[in-house]
Amino acid sequence: MASSVRPGASTEAEAWLRRKLVSNRNYWPYWAGNVASWGGLGLADVLLLFLVYTDTGSALAVAYVGIAASIPVVAIGLPVGVLVDRVDRRALLIITGFLQAGILAIVPISLALVGFQLDVVLALVFLLETATAIFRPSATSILPSLVSSATLDDANGLLQASTAVASTVGAAAAPILLAAGGVYASFAFCGVVFLLSGFVMTRIHSPVTGALTHPSGRSRLSVLSDLRAAFQYLFAHRALLELTLVSVALGFFLALSTPFLVVYTVQVLAVPAAAFGYLVAGFSGGFLIGSVSMGRLGIVRRFGWTLIATLCTGGALYGILALVPMFDVAGVALVTLGLMFGLITTAFFSLVQRIVPAGLLGRYLSIDETIGLAMTPVGILAGGLLTDFYGVRLAFGVAAVGLAATGVIAYFLQDLRALHFDAPPEPIAVPRTALLGTRADELPAELPTGETVPQPPPVRDEVWP
Repeated sequence: MASSVRPGASTEAEAWLRRKLVSNRNYWPYWAGNVASWGGLGLADVLLLFLVYTDTGSALAVAYVGIAASIPVVAIGLPVGVLVDRVDRRALLIITGFLQAGILAIVPISLALVGFQLDVVLALVFLLETATAIFRPSATSILPSLVSSATLDDANGLLQASTAVASTVGAAAAPILLAAGGVYASFAFCGVVFLLSGFVMTRIHSPVTGALTHPSGRSRLSVLSDLRAAFQYLFAHRALLELTLVSVALGFFLALSTPFLVVYTVQVLAVPAAAFGYLVAGFSGGFLIGSVSMGRLGIVRRFGWTLIATLCTGGALYGILALVPMFDVAGVALVTLGLMFGLITTAFFSLVQRIVPAGLLGRYLSIDETIGLAMTPVGILAGGLLTDFYGVRLAFGVAAVGLAATGVIAYFLQDLRALHFDAPPEPIAVPRTALLGTRADELPAELPTGETVPQPPPVRDEVWP
């Protein structure tokens, strides 16, 4: 990938880097645990929205689910960042996987004992998203300690693509599971998927991460002091601050429309509610393509411009959803949206993992997520009111205008527009023979003319590509 190997390195060197990632015994349990977790989330999201909408028939009830899901990030996001930077991130991944499994197991038990109760479902959604709010920054922050910097882009691209596939499979499997086994079996299966996530994370063997050391020598600071240090870092880096502020607008306009895709499916596209899962799957499929392509396209090197293009393109695609209510058109639009967000999301993770200090990474990610999602409950409530009183197409239209306007504003933010990362010329552990494309033992001792060929002396494995 473009930022994994310096320009001019041979394809053999890049292939060697990929083999190096494949042989990493810490990465694969981490990868499998993330895949299982995101597969469970994709399945759980569709199951919960399907359950609430079919039992209530209310767009506001769907809005309540979205609000319950967004509150944990806003409420506990900042303390979670301190927790991620202080506690072993591997342990957090294991614990949250088991917690998610237990929460999903409660749903069929509750339905069997008391029937459908919206307040109970909302409470379980809140708990599920609380565990997920701890899982996400932990998973992102631990990755640089599991792989080398040379393979970080490959690791992120593969992870984002694989989790998109998992989310796609989970979302697409929801209607199949509901038809084959019913609500009880579907939620039970979802709990097993999360249980698998927690189990495979136990196979990661990495040093304890996140121990903080204050310049004064103290190893533990107050939570407020830790947060103050993180905010000072954010305000000292204007491009990152502008990125966070743009995320606020992005979160609002996405919340205005995305949670009501199931309503859009039924009311506008006039297809069964279960088809909502296939639209989500289309978005996830596009996300996969974007994630895999990120490194080869060198998005990290022109991150700011790509973000602006994503916002403007997203506005245009949401406008198509509002103006052209056809299932096939909606599918293509959502695949394209997934592609753009796959590119920019994967590039964002690779960017911040490289430029934010490891001891601040958990807090930075939590601050960015908390502030970025601060307006999400307001957006969901506004979208629910617009949908109930004026129709879901208006909600999508407002989101279209808002995203495009945010892209225009981002263009005029000079530091954000210039935000990028160019990998410094560092030596990477690539065998010299891989760069030459010939093994040393394949070099002939002499030529057919009888001339001898100087044999290469032993060399170190670390060379300049």
